[in-house]
Formats: sequence, structure tokens, C-alpha cells
Amino acid sequence: MMVATRNAPAVKPLDITEPEGKNYTITGDTIHWQNWDFHLRLNSRVGPILSTVTYNDNGTKRQVMYEGSLGG
Repeated sequence: MMVATRNAPAVKPLDITEPEGKNYTITGDTIHWQNWDFHLRLNSRVGPILSTVTYNDNGTKRQVMYEGSLGG
């Protein structure tokens, strides 16, 4: 079986820089970002899933979401 292909234009390089360092840290399976802590996993059916989402509100850790998916 022959599959027709087309010549797509070349993709320009992507340059990502963080001159002052990254804004997040990963400890074990938890991502820490701007007072937020959460777990992230990927699922082939529903896409990215966030779980155990908490927010640090001036020293008080507030539970925001147990689990939620970002896909459909």
C-alpha cells in the first residue's frame, strides 16, 4: 500500500530559556508551583489528570481538588 506524503515546510527551532531559573520543583511525585502542590499523571483515555491539588494560603494548606482531568 502506497501512502502519499506532502513536503511540509521546515519547523523553526523552539528556544525556551529561564535565565533566573525554573519556577517549579518536583519532589517525588508532587509538583510545587507558585504556592500550589499537585500530582500529575497522564491517562490515554482522559488525558492529563491532576490529583491532590492544594494551595498554600499564607501557611494554611487548603485542599482545592481531589482529582480532575483536563481532557475529555
